[in-house]
Amino acid sequence: MRRESERGGGKVKVLFFLLVVLGFYGSFKIVPCYINNYELQKAMTREARFSGVDQKSPQQVRDEILDQATQLGITASSDDIQVEPAANGCRISLSYTVPVDLLGFQLLLKFHPTADGSSF
Repeated sequence: MRRESERGGGKVKVLFFLLVVLGFYGSFKIVPCYINNYELQKAMTREARFSGVDQKSPQQVRDEILDQATQLGITASSDDIQVEPAANGCRISLSYTVPVDLLGFQLLLKFHPTADGSSF
């Protein structure tokens, strides 16, 4: 009679706890990728704005962005970075993918940051 009155509340708590732990684990692995993309976006915007003032060639801009990406742990090649000169600086675009391992499952995060001389 005593067991019939229990309705599986313990199972629900364990399931909820596991979901919370998995959520934190996933966040711990995924959020840094988005932070690195944001930092790279800021560097690209800064470089696009001031490339005209500093009179940098497209190759110099490409090298600066590649250096910043490398510092952030983003794997990109010089060929992945497109730099187009413009009247107010330049336009920079990059596409890259970050693989994230989540307990036997690989998530591919695709990023496409762009910046031009008029970006804020």
